Amino acid sequence: FEWLRTECVAEPAERDRVLAFVRPADRRRALLARLLVRRCASAVLGADATIERTAGGKPFVAAHDGRHPNFNVNASHDGDVVVVASEPVALVGVDVCGRDRLDCGDLEAYRDAFADGEWRTLEALPREEKLDAFCVLWACKEAYAKCRGDGLGLDLRRATFAPSA
Repeated sequence: FEWLRTECVAEPAERDRVLAFVRPADRRRALLARLLVRRCASAVLGADATIERTAGGKPFVAAHDGRHPNFNVNASHDGDVVVVASEPVALVGVDVCGRDRLDCGDLEAYRDAFADGEWRTLEALPREEKLDAFCVLWACKEAYAKCRGDGLGLDLRRATFAPSA
């Protein structure tokens, strides 16, 4: 990843964020997410995009064209999936939750992030459906927090979602 320092991501803070990932696979996904963000923004703006962050750490594209003062972007990666959302006007947040590293026994550690009704819904599901429903709810909560720019500062119990049937 030495080439990353000079070639792919111009902003030093973004390079540092990529290099902060311990596992090489996570670094690759983080790098790909940033490159996709830049590509999406550049396609809309017609010029190279600079990624900046709000005080809360939410990424946005510094668009100095006067037409897109609040160009929002967000990215997420997990497992073999990298996803990017971009919007020149509205706030965006996106998240993916891979179930590969989860087991139903692990879910109790996340209990405090769920409203009572959400948790009851998860608990009532058969084991084979529980992980998928958990991942859907968790991704919704994370995407909502990222959209708002709150990150982990948001009490996720206050953002409630219902998995579709």
